[in-house]
Amino acid sequence: MSTTYKYEEMSQRVGFRKDISDETFLTALNRRLEPFEEQATDENAAAFPRVLILGLHRSGTTVLSQLLAHYLGLGVVDNIAARFWLAPATGIRLSRMLLGNDRVTTLSSTYGKTAGLGEPHEFSYFWHHWFKMENMPPYDPAAAARTVDWTAFTSTMRSMTRAWGKPMVLKAPDVAYHIEDVATTLPEDIFINITRDPADIVVSLLRARMAYYGNTETWLGSYPERWDVLQGMNGRDQVAGQVLLLADMARKGLRRLPARRVVHLTLQHLCADPASAIADVRDRLNACPGVSVDIQATPPEKLTYNTYESTPEYAVCAQRLAVMREKLLSMGLLDSDGGEGQCA
Repeated sequence: MSTTYKYEEMSQRVGFRKDISDETFLTALNRRLEPFEEQATDENAAAFPRVLILGLHRSGTTVLSQLLAHYLGLGVVDNIAARFWLAPATGIRLSRMLLGNDRVTTLSSTYGKTAGLGEPHEFSYFWHHWFKMENMPPYDPAAAARTVDWTAFTSTMRSMTRAWGKPMVLKAPDVAYHIEDVATTLPEDIFINITRDPADIVVSLLRARMAYYGNTETWLGSYPERWDVLQGMNGRDQVAGQVLLLADMARKGLRRLPARRVVHLTLQHLCADPASAIADVRDRLNACPGVSVDIQATPPEKLTYNTYESTPEYAVCAQRLAVMREKLLSMGLLDSDGGEGQCA
């Protein structure tokens, strides 16, 4: 993990900006712990599956991870363990020693960031380290995949569930760049793709850009492989293209997996019936050998589903999505039957 910061990070408003001295300290600490982690890994311990949550920014990945962790009792990478991205099993053990196994959740977050120490974390440094994403953009997933140590990655992923002694749920949007490779190296894992009305995502991402940077022109979130075609566009069209290209990438990857390994879920359904969504994931996990999980408390009857559909922003963003979709289709960058940010 480099401590060189991109313009987007340095230009963030104070409330979102990272402390460079803290980041430098954590990077040095992780490098010291990495050899210890490798030596302490127990390859003979029982392995458990992981639930990998894929989804665009502002699509509900955080609240889904909170629901599954709390109501199914799944392990997580929380806000303590996430500080140990080069030694995640060590971080999980320290977190369990400090917080125990019983966690509480507020089912709230600020632009995907949770506040409680025991709440799920996006763990982006971990994914960026393993998938060679530290210096993106640009990013060529196929070229990066050839340099990934997939054996070591697999061992590290399994060490995290061993540290918990049970299945885990992980926010893993960056896995979308490498779905087939991850599915091959971790055949026990389950993939959830959560989607949301793409116009709502565009509005929400534009508002997030404003909150982070004070403008809507500075990039925020993941970069599609063909990020270059979006350069120079205004913020609204850029975000529309970002949403379309990232959704298309995930959809193409997930189509290549057996249906038994993929759960498709919309944020609207999750909010309307959380218990049903949780039960579906429970059933998928219990189909894995040696796994037995159950709903541990009564989930909320429903959650508030936020939509901007009644706002002028929504109509404008929906129109720009349609324009950008046609543009990207004409360039051969989207499938003709997809690219709208919803489930295939």
